[in-house]
Amino acid sequence: MKLLRITAIIFALMLLSDTQAKAQIVLTADEVIRMAMENNHDIIITSFAKEIAENSATPGNAGLLPTISTNAGITYNNSDTDLDLANFNEDGSISVLSLSGDGAESTNYSVSVDATYRLFDGFGNVYRFRSLKINEQRSEAEMKQVIEATLAKTLNIYIDIARLQQRLLINQESLNLSQERLERIRSTEAFGSATSTEVLQAEVDFKNDSSGFNQINLLLGIAKVELNELIGYSDTDYQVEDSIELSEFRTKEELIEKVEQNNPFIRINEFAQEDARLNVQLSRSNLFPVLDLNTGYGYYEEDNDLGQIQRLERTGFRAGITLRFNLFNGGRVNSDIQNSKIRQKQAEIQLNRTKTRIQSQFETVYLTYQNSLQNLMFEQSNIRLFEQNYQRAEENYQRGNISGTDLRTAQLNLIQAKNRINNLEYDIRQSIIQIKQLTGELVTEVR
Repeated sequence: MKLLRITAIIFALMLLSDTQAKAQIVLTADEVIRMAMENNHDIIITSFAKEIAENSATPGNAGLLPTISTNAGITYNNSDTDLDLANFNEDGSISVLSLSGDGAESTNYSVSVDATYRLFDGFGNVYRFRSLKINEQRSEAEMKQVIEATLAKTLNIYIDIARLQQRLLINQESLNLSQERLERIRSTEAFGSATSTEVLQAEVDFKNDSSGFNQINLLLGIAKVELNELIGYSDTDYQVEDSIELSEFRTKEELIEKVEQNNPFIRINEFAQEDARLNVQLSRSNLFPVLDLNTGYGYYEEDNDLGQIQRLERTGFRAGITLRFNLFNGGRVNSDIQNSKIRQKQAEIQLNRTKTRIQSQFETVYLTYQNSLQNLMFEQSNIRLFEQNYQRAEENYQRGNISGTDLRTAQLNLIQAKNRINNLEYDIRQSIIQIKQLTGELVTEVR
């Protein structure tokens, strides 16, 4: 029964491994990035917000352009009318002429083109336009931040899938070694060279490696599902490339300078601070009078059945200036000015807090990157020792000089050393992605 169970496990794992080996689709990093840019919901939603900000940043929305409108109308009246008209005679007397009509009709026609232009409002329209342009730039920075965050998450999961693929290969190697050991012990058991305890230990080790293989395969499937959500992909029967080409770093000082200049979070808060400053000026503009220029050209016609004026027609140009000054509005203007100053101070503090947080994140990631590089060099220099140790342990085990437990220990040490190197290599790649995201260069890098 034990032999049948072990054979079933081996067959299942071989079938799973064979299925993965035959996977035809290999998604490259460029393909994943392209799909994320085209299909990711966060990027699409942010692109709409950016488009709205661009459409809003016009002189017309700021009140810098005149308002032109046309008006037309017709009025018809049918009524019973009694009309007394005073008539001044030559001798100075006044006589009254009484007119009366049933169903008297009157019709009025009018059409005009009118224009209004604000000549002065304390430069409020100028500050409003500058604020709209700042909001447009801020929306661009916000979209860049969303794109970089999405691409960083996408590439990190992509790298994690590559890491799990390598772990699966390493675990497969360990599984093969355990299988060979189990088969060797079972063959020697028949001749009395192996004890039942050694056989049992070999079976336990094989099952542990089988369970580890299945667990890694499960994590690999979950990572693919997470990646598919980000890139709008449905199939999970694919593999990824083992490496991503990324450009080399500059010096740390140059990276810090790039963080200060290009980090999207810092840029967003810089635009917010500038917008708060403009809002203070905009609030102050309400202290000044408003001067509007009004002009228009129109046609008017009036027809009456009853009255002194039987027909009136008027065509012409008109112009005027309107001055409006708010003497008192309950102190709302002063309140708005004070609140704008508070928001400006708040934006300044928020900017400083963001700079401090981003600088702290950079120092942490850069320190992790340097530490991973050092650890990788150390592990790579030691891997040969673990390989030699396992080879020597296997030879001693075949001669009967050491136990199966000692061989298993050497095997685990080798597998763990390979996994450490695998993890460090991908940790370094993820640190590079984080640093490029902090310096605002990830979008440029992937393009």
